[in-house]
Amino acid sequence: MKSGVLLKDEINNVKYGRVYWFKNGVFYVNYDIINPDESMTKVIKGRTLYYHRLGTDINQDVIAFKPKSDDEDFSFEVTEEGKYLIIYSTPEQSHTNYHSVSLSELNDDLKFENRNFILVKGKNIYFDVVGLMNGKLLVRSNFNAPNGELYEYDPTALNQGAIFAGQYKQQLMSSKIIGHKVVCFYEDKQSLGIIRDTLGKQLYSWSIPEGYSFTNLEGNIDDNVAYYYFILNVLCIC
Repeated sequence: MKSGVLLKDEINNVKYGRVYWFKNGVFYVNYDIINPDESMTKVIKGRTLYYHRLGTDINQDVIAFKPKSDDEDFSFEVTEEGKYLIIYSTPEQSHTNYHSVSLSELNDDLKFENRNFILVKGKNIYFDVVGLMNGKLLVRSNFNAPNGELYEYDPTALNQGAIFAGQYKQQLMSSKIIGHKVVCFYEDKQSLGIIRDTLGKQLYSWSIPEGYSFTNLEGNIDDNVAYYYFILNVLCIC
């Protein structure tokens, strides 16, 4: 950024995946294809998560996660403070509706353990790691809570989670750690915003006009201000 010089690094065969920075490189998803036209004309397989260090040959990129089969779906993220790589996946036993969330503590050696800290069975379940707080991973989920709750999970153990903030009559749509507090947006006929401290205690709340919804919650752990939009929900009948 200081020099304005365009780097020579180029990564090909990237599709349907986000990019996350970690130190002097990026995590990205790549596919097993020979001709890029294949991605437009056929089902592509071999979806794999790699790490590329800037300034190195792409053939030196490190595999961070590779599913055991092409039927196993996954997504990933790096926690905001850069401590953990999080993998969300539906394992091979997907016919039994298992959901797993695994982590690797990031290090300079780029060794990825991908150890499960959540492994549960059920249908239509989601998990969303919000970030690290009090040495625990804050996770938004509808597991045993149809409207969504916040949990604190021990990153060193399996399925060791405790409720951080219980569910409301409104649906918990998003949560983010901003300014070392937890901002939550809930939606129903009237949407609600709640700010909690590091112990889950409610500090402030506010609502927006009925018929509107929160969107685009922005800010990071060290910010003193959170930014968001709210939009009018309009039903168009054609």
